[in-house]
Amino acid sequence: VITSVSGYAIAAHYLSEATLLPTFTATTAFVVAIGALFPDIDHHQSRMGRLVPFISIPLQLILGHRGALHSLFALGVIVWLCSGWNHPMILAFSFGFVGHLIGDMATKAGLTLFWPIGGRVRLPILVASNPIFEFITTALVFVFAIVVTT
Repeated sequence: VITSVSGYAIAAHYLSEATLLPTFTATTAFVVAIGALFPDIDHHQSRMGRLVPFISIPLQLILGHRGALHSLFALGVIVWLCSGWNHPMILAFSFGFVGHLIGDMATKAGLTLFWPIGGRVRLPILVASNPIFEFITTALVFVFAIVVTT
């Protein structure tokens, strides 16, 4: 969540004047955070899953974790469902969602990005089970966001 929100702050700093992204505010930061947490609604022990266990438990049983909701298909469905709203926060939510997918691709487990076709996608930098590396990269992105936006 911190990496996605920090990444959005950096992107919005450079792209909001061109009206490509909504300006970084507390509201957009909240929407990006919700987008970053959303894919894990398919796991009952995730932050999002614990908020709505009546949704997450059936989703986990039917779709599994890091399956359908961790894919470009799910992102496309969300954007399609929200396209009628024509609201700039859809971009903020989608940014957080994509940030989550990128983070999961940087683990050894990877994810099924092209679900339902299958096959796990992993980034070349595998940081699973390396909390020190994760802390350092998150802190660097966070500090960079502060430096860029101030």
